[in-house]
Amino acid sequence: MAEVSGPPPDSALPAPPDDPGAAAFWAFSLALYGRPGVAELCLTLQDEAGVDVNPLLLCCWLGAERGVRLGDRALADLLAATEAWRREVVIPVRTARRRARDWRDRSAGGAAAYAALKRTELILEQAEQGDLARLGAALDAAGEPRRSPPTAVEARAAARHNLGVYGRVAGLGPGFAEAMVPLARAAANVAAGDASAPGPGDASGDAPDGKPGDGSAGGDRDAGAAGD
Repeated sequence: MAEVSGPPPDSALPAPPDDPGAAAFWAFSLALYGRPGVAELCLTLQDEAGVDVNPLLLCCWLGAERGVRLGDRALADLLAATEAWRREVVIPVRTARRRARDWRDRSAGGAAAYAALKRTELILEQAEQGDLARLGAALDAAGEPRRSPPTAVEARAAARHNLGVYGRVAGLGPGFAEAMVPLARAAANVAAGDASAPGPGDASGDAPDGKPGDGSAGGDRDAGAAGD
């Protein structure tokens, strides 16, 4: 995801995608990423475990919003479908943005370049999300009929299942699935429209500011909606 520097002004975010599925995924990601503790969790996974946050958010969206339970092969195919874009396009721009960050206070040009790279990174993240949303919708259409929308219990269970599959496919160790339980709960709360329910790290009720694609939460750390 891009960077963690507080809630971006509307002008800093790309316009919502035209595709309804991609727009729904983007809106869900923004809402989930803004929940207490979610941005920090995603940044830690991205920086310390090499997790690509956009597929992680897709696992939450498909499970919590649609009740879709992904299999290992389907998840592996989703990761493979966007890996080249992430590696060859997103990560180089993110690296340039992080380097430009040191120049923000040195000149007006440095600040402008940083802002432009940050917005470009968000646009690239959104493009990855669009591809993932279309692939996810195809999996949903090909799957078994389900209750729509899922109940709160079904949403939480499906999101937790998908996050567990992600951890298994990505080789993140046996403890990953359990560590993702709070994220699955937060995803189900977002899907249910419950703005008051706590997020993964919410002890005080104060939500950090953030956005997917920019690794946003408080301070000035970086992330990458969508791995840094």
